[in-house]
Amino acid sequence: MSFKSQVESIAHDLNGQVEHLPERATRARKVANEMANDLADRTVHMVRRYPGRSILGAFAVGFLIAKVAKHV
Repeated sequence: MSFKSQVESIAHDLNGQVEHLPERATRARKVANEMANDLADRTVHMVRRYPGRSILGAFAVGFLIAKVAKHV
């Protein structure tokens, strides 16, 4: 099989997949938005339920990020 025929075969195989990319990207964007909204809702709920622990956790995470950033 020649190089040209291999490229044509691959292009033909990919053509069907390329046509569906916008639909797949839209679905992936919707799923990502739903996951982000769910995470934000759960975070707000946790912060309202445990405000003291949330502040301490935020300081701890900030401390760790500062330590890592200092060594980079």
